Amino acid sequence: MPLEKKEKEDLIKEVKSAISVEIKDETKEKIAEINTAIAAKFEELKKGKTTEAEFLEYKTKADGRLDEIETKMNRLPIEVPEKVKGEKSDEHKALMGFLRKGVVGPEELKVLRVSDDTAGGYLTSPEITNDLLKTIVEFSNIRSVANVRTTSKNEIWVRKRTGTFAAKHVGETGTKAETTGLTYGMEKIPNNEIYADVIISNQELEDSDFNMEAQIAMEAGEQFGVLEGTDFVSGDGVNKAEGFLSNAAVIAGKIAGDTAGDLSVTDILNLYYGIKEPYASNATWLMRRATVQKVVLFKDAANHYIWMPSLVDKMPSTILGRPILETVDMPAVASLAYAVAFGNFRVGYTISDRTQISILRDPYSQKLSGAVEFTIRKRVGGQVVQAEAIKVLQIKTT
Repeated sequence: MPLEKKEKEDLIKEVKSAISVEIKDETKEKIAEINTAIAAKFEELKKGKTTEAEFLEYKTKADGRLDEIETKMNRLPIEVPEKVKGEKSDEHKALMGFLRKGVVGPEELKVLRVSDDTAGGYLTSPEITNDLLKTIVEFSNIRSVANVRTTSKNEIWVRKRTGTFAAKHVGETGTKAETTGLTYGMEKIPNNEIYADVIISNQELEDSDFNMEAQIAMEAGEQFGVLEGTDFVSGDGVNKAEGFLSNAAVIAGKIAGDTAGDLSVTDILNLYYGIKEPYASNATWLMRRATVQKVVLFKDAANHYIWMPSLVDKMPSTILGRPILETVDMPAVASLAYAVAFGNFRVGYTISDRTQISILRDPYSQKLSGAVEFTIRKRVGGQVVQAEAIKVLQIKTT
């Protein structure tokens, strides 16, 4: 693997002291050999076995060789430690490989490192947090605007007025007749059951870093919110809550769209003024986020935006002064879709809670599988109780 500049410098520094003694020993031997040869040649000169010219020529070459050795010694100025005998060190081999090829082969790289488990990687471990990251689960929070009641009974019966009489005028001595038409009725809200069933191994329960029973309860509560939100908006009332978009009286009082296949500022104004004023003063807009994006750009006849951003933290933005609840279960803008709802849902829609979330822990049914079965359940109902308090807009057909 190629080395970075800093790594090369560090490697050279580490290896210098390890191989310097070998270089010094080799150099001393060569210098001794050359000096011995010069002395022998000089003895030959004294005995007349060689001429003075031959001796001077030999000595000149020998001196040149000594100069070369000195030059090489100066290239690697190092402090020589005690002599190290025996086979060349691994560091020496690594440096020679680097000087020759510019790389250090894996067969010569004998250092502890994270990238190799057996060479030190097993001694390192990542930090694992106790946080659990989750994707966002969207649901329609109808509970925040509806009338929510808690009961210990199987169902709720809501008393309601179904008809009124009309007041009449009468003269000073005129005869008064009965004013008829005042009637009452009952609205029944059954409590239906929703559930989730989760099987977890005993070892997972024992060894997990999390309290898995509490974690399951949290997950179930989240998914119950998703299911409830869908039911409160569009449930058909069969073993589930009745959604306001499924109520016949609400649909009968719908506001027809003005723009084919799309939403316009006229549609919003018609819906706002299509509901009775006492309801409008405490009403909420329900629409999905993409629909809000369209409404943000709408202006009235005076060229004023009908949408206003919230000026207070955690308070909703408004359309024509009334708050918006972004509702993921509301239909998208399309031909004949009920894309926008507006009304006083605290008057018009009631939610009944029979039981809160309960968890049944069953260690027996799955005992041969080494697991525990958790059944999470809840009983809840919902229904339109005053249809005239809720208005919906149906997009004009294309």
